[in-house]
Amino acid sequence: MKRARLRQRLQQLPPWLEKTLPAERNFYVLVAVAFGVVGYLAGVSLLGRFESPPISLDETPLPPVEGGVNPVLPGTAPAEPINDPAELTTPSVPAPEIKPAPVPDRSEFTEAENCRIWKRTFPEAAAKLKPGDSCY
Repeated sequence: MKRARLRQRLQQLPPWLEKTLPAERNFYVLVAVAFGVVGYLAGVSLLGRFESPPISLDETPLPPVEGGVNPVLPGTAPAEPINDPAELTTPSVPAPEIKPAPVPDRSEFTEAENCRIWKRTFPEAAAKLKPGDSCY
């Protein structure tokens, strides 16, 4: 019985609204669209104001390493400079062979150097070390 009354009241709601509201439906549709457009423009404006700046994909050149030696790996020899073919003035000279960089011998590292490199690479884990750990 309660559902029937509720359904009857809900069916009577649109005619009652049309009686009480003096203007036509088109006016209310126009007002609703106008509020939607104003809300959209305000939202876009606010999002543009708080949006992070675009990411620059341009790479900055790295500074040259002194002497061509890698400061992290002790005892490494500098790699030979590679000549550009544009620098060659005579075409009869063959291009120089490109030799791979020398690979450091890992056996020369001591345990202290390995711990120092590990602590620089993983500072969060190194901060959690306790006395008695191998790399404390």
